[in-house]
Amino acid sequence: MVRVTRYLLENGVDPDPVSQSKRNPLLIACEFLHGNDYEIAEMLLRTGRANVHARNAEGRTPIMRLLAHGANGNDKDEDGWSCLASACAAGNEEIARILVEAGADLNTRDSYGQTPLHQVRSQSPLYEDLLEKGAEL
Repeated sequence: MVRVTRYLLENGVDPDPVSQSKRNPLLIACEFLHGNDYEIAEMLLRTGRANVHARNAEGRTPIMRLLAHGANGNDKDEDGWSCLASACAAGNEEIARILVEAGADLNTRDSYGQTPLHQVRSQSPLYEDLLEKGAEL
């Protein structure tokens, strides 16, 4: 399935068609995680055109499904950026809130000593929300 997905994406197939049940490929990959589905989800995300906010019939998003299947919301990249810091830096408030609800560490520090709150614009409603939940600079 990974090879088929890669072939289709390399040949210009839309990575975000919506099925009759209102689900897109990213949501489907995150709902039914078996073997290489993480790799499929990653390929879809790398296109930059997969809707990360798609919701299934129960209102769940891809990130919610990944967390339900054991994804670690506190994982960090090589610079020490957590999932929450990345969502905050991208201005993706919905994903940030989902991660916080799932128990993401508000005060984890990257390799530069910054917390996710450093990545949020101070005029953003998320800034106040994180402060209220105990986030520190």
